[in-house]
Amino acid sequence: MTIRKTIWLTALIILPIFSTQAQRFDWVKSYSGTDRAGQVDNWIVGSVTDNDGNLYVLGQCAHDAQLNGISLVPINHPNRNCILIAKFTPNGDVAWHKEIASPGINQACGITMAGDTSLICMVNITLKGMLYYLDTLYSNAQTEIMPSDLLDTRSVTAFITLGLNGELQEDHFLQVAYIDSSDSLITTDMQTGNHADAKTVSPDIFSSCDFCVDNQGNIIVARRASDEVSIGGVQNYSIENGLLSGYQIWVDGHSRFNIYPTNTPTTGNIALVKFSPHFLDMSQVNYLFENESGSSYIEIRSMACDNNNNIYFVGTTSPSLTDSATRNVQGLPITFTTYNIGTVSFLAKCNQSLQPEYFKYLKKDDEPQHFTFLEFSSFAFGDTCESVFVSGSTDGMVLSNIVTSDGDSLDVCKKAFFMQLNTGTGQMLTYGKPPTTEEGFSQILCGHNSQMRHSIVAKNNRVIMPVQFNKSIAWNDTAILLEENQKGFGLYMWDYEGHPINFIHVETSPTTQHLFGSFVNLHDSILYFSGHFEYPVNASFGIDDVTCSGNSIAFIAKYVNSSFSTPYETPNNVGIIEIVSENILIYPNPTTATIQIELPERENIVSCFVISVSGSYHQEPINNRTLNLKNYPAGIYYIEIITNNNLYKQKIIKL
Repeated sequence: MTIRKTIWLTALIILPIFSTQAQRFDWVKSYSGTDRAGQVDNWIVGSVTDNDGNLYVLGQCAHDAQLNGISLVPINHPNRNCILIAKFTPNGDVAWHKEIASPGINQACGITMAGDTSLICMVNITLKGMLYYLDTLYSNAQTEIMPSDLLDTRSVTAFITLGLNGELQEDHFLQVAYIDSSDSLITTDMQTGNHADAKTVSPDIFSSCDFCVDNQGNIIVARRASDEVSIGGVQNYSIENGLLSGYQIWVDGHSRFNIYPTNTPTTGNIALVKFSPHFLDMSQVNYLFENESGSSYIEIRSMACDNNNNIYFVGTTSPSLTDSATRNVQGLPITFTTYNIGTVSFLAKCNQSLQPEYFKYLKKDDEPQHFTFLEFSSFAFGDTCESVFVSGSTDGMVLSNIVTSDGDSLDVCKKAFFMQLNTGTGQMLTYGKPPTTEEGFSQILCGHNSQMRHSIVAKNNRVIMPVQFNKSIAWNDTAILLEENQKGFGLYMWDYEGHPINFIHVETSPTTQHLFGSFVNLHDSILYFSGHFEYPVNASFGIDDVTCSGNSIAFIAKYVNSSFSTPYETPNNVGIIEIVSENILIYPNPTTATIQIELPERENIVSCFVISVSGSYHQEPINNRTLNLKNYPAGIYYIEIITNNNLYKQKIIKL
């Protein structure tokens, strides 16, 4: 009988991958400042790259934040954070940086490229008092920016278009005012009881979650349908209770567009609003759901248009202490059910007319659904837009397989994962997950704030996304084993079929607990990686460390691999290597049904995976060191055994 050996690693020792390709972190930049009490003020909201490989980031920063020694904000509003927009060149220079600091709201929401020559940022700010806006300090913003005698409230959702040189090209300020059941505009004086003498309006911000721009320059905004207003601080007026008939969209201080919903949208709905370029017109509006029940609201975490101007977005429900909620998807025979004390996520596709074409969400394969977190986090289109790659993760309460609303099944208990979907039908084509021990987990960690998000890259037969893990993480014939209670952090990489390729490890101190690595951007051979830390940590990016001792700190790093610019070629054997070992005996081989596993007495089996030659992983139980392969088709498989000390991998033949 042949005895085979597999590669095993001790804690925190990583097998080097020998290659002629350059693979390294080239530089890392960071910014930090004093967090407000109980708040996190330094983090990345989004990032994009241009055709020359420059990186643009949108983030939040503390009032006294410094970016590698550069002071960012020239004024300080007490108990307020600020907004940062910055450009980094491929060699790590800060080409320019712009800040916004208002005495009211300062909330960064999203960033996207608009063609090849400009970018658009969406932020919520307050245009009053002393305002630092981009490069200008205004002493009285309500008279210097968007002056209007009609407006009482100056909080706006701003869409800011910048050239790639940082110069302001245009900006537009959106607000929402409300129309009561008698078709009268609700005004400031109405709230105090003097409706007949009212002259001014008190609109809200646009309540936008995210936005995207199609290839015709139209701006599609997803906003929460939480339209209600308090009259005199006593009674809530809403469409749901019949006291509101609709709302008005104001652009740049002037009433523009009236919307009268035909349904009764609640906090659990999303409205898609399409504007023509420069916000000159509002062409369409549609709601994602109808006939909602329950109180949990929905956040949109990622949104983009494909080449045909179809709109895709990932959303997630908020945890709720109330009973379960149901929503019917507009125009589709789908009921979306969510449960209390947990979150459920979905991917939706809408056509150019904003009508849903498919709606895919996650659920457990068994009941109950309560107390679980099943999350899609982001998505990216493949090279030809024929596939969309969706990232996600499940929590420790998920002990069964995950299924989607249209019948796909994923073995991703306590795992981060990606799914490759057909963009036309939404059907799952492949999926991948990082192998870990049975007790360990891997996850995507976006953060506790709805604006703390995540991204995934799918390009040149590589899927790359940030993950956090504990216990261990493995790829091919390599593994990292962590100390007890330590968290690991880095970028996991698969091919499009879900075969593990590599893991870019960011080494952290053993006391590290919470890491938030959020965004990846790939341009030729350059991979940008950005995120933030919230707790004391020392993270090594090879060429430099990022240290967080008390306040939050945001980082932007550049990783270089010359092979990234060409398609990855999956090896015929999926990179699985066998080496003789005397520590493990697996027999009979070949087998018709079961195999026995013999190990030294000191070693206990933690988990077992059956790996197909295509690279798909299936976790299987071990009973009395016996593995049952009865339900597997005949063929070649690799058995991966993770013990309390070692990682083993051996090829077997199923007859």
